[in-house]
Amino acid sequence: MADGEILVARMGAVVQVRLIGRATFKISKPLNDYCMQALNEGARQVIIEFSSCASMDSTFMGVLTMIGLDCRRRKCAIIFINTTPFLRDLLDGLGVSDLFQFTTTQVPEVNWQTLASAAGQVTNICQVADTVLEAHQALMNASPDNVPKFQSVVEMLTAEVKNLRKEGPKP
Repeated sequence: MADGEILVARMGAVVQVRLIGRATFKISKPLNDYCMQALNEGARQVIIEFSSCASMDSTFMGVLTMIGLDCRRRKCAIIFINTTPFLRDLLDGLGVSDLFQFTTTQVPEVNWQTLASAAGQVTNICQVADTVLEAHQALMNASPDNVPKFQSVVEMLTAEVKNLRKEGPKP
């Protein structure tokens, strides 16, 4: 299974994202940063295309949840296109599907740009840990059923982030 990759395109107030391969914590932060910046700059619609996405980990789904909650707050649309039954079951299992609109359609080819690729990407470990922690907190906030699923993960990550901050950056 291929490492994850994110392609993006932006046309005015519409942000398009295409997920390829495994959507994991390795590509979560760039997606979150890109979408939040676009929303802050006035984007009103986020479209995420899943036909080439093989799987998602909980951090990635937590980042999608963070984006979905922000879109809800801003009264923007977030639309998931061509989500496979497997991926939809993952989102349904976390109780976050109501944040998103789902549709199946042909996606027009646009001028895609690579936003992130998990292969060979060097990322600050503190930033990754922060993103993983925030994503799991978002999942717990989105559905009370997720608290027992992720409480121990959040507690462990909170301690880890605290230790990383105490130790400072590694060379």
